[in-house]
Amino acid sequence: MSFKAVLRLTLRRECLADPEEERTAIEKQNTQGIYEADVSVKCGMVNIEYAEPSLGKCRISFPKDDPGIVTLHQEFPGSHDSLTLVVEEGQRHISINRNDGDSLEITTDCRSLQNTILKNGKMRLAYNSELHGFRVEKVAMKIDLKKIK
Repeated sequence: MSFKAVLRLTLRRECLADPEEERTAIEKQNTQGIYEADVSVKCGMVNIEYAEPSLGKCRISFPKDDPGIVTLHQEFPGSHDSLTLVVEEGQRHISINRNDGDSLEITTDCRSLQNTILKNGKMRLAYNSELHGFRVEKVAMKIDLKKIK
């Protein structure tokens, strides 16, 4: 099964000065975008692929039978670099990514995940991400998907 869809993405990021003190946000960023997406279900995996002009090719994927484990993947334009994060409610995941020949360790700690993409086209994620040795980033992501007829 595959189809084209309109993907509306709202992303709110907050960099925290001190991970222990969530009230000391030092930088906030809100982003919204509307993209044409290719949605497919193959071998038990749901894949939503779209291109974001400044960030490159992006993919959101999850097992059809377990929508509570979501993988976010991004390929940066003009390079072989990519970023992959795993998000699962109540779980902490560590991803090792290679960028410019260096290894980056990124930890995600998911506070909430509601994935009803296959039922009503909605996904809500709230997680903290931390690049090893740097500040924590608090992320809230809202995805609305509507099939193009």
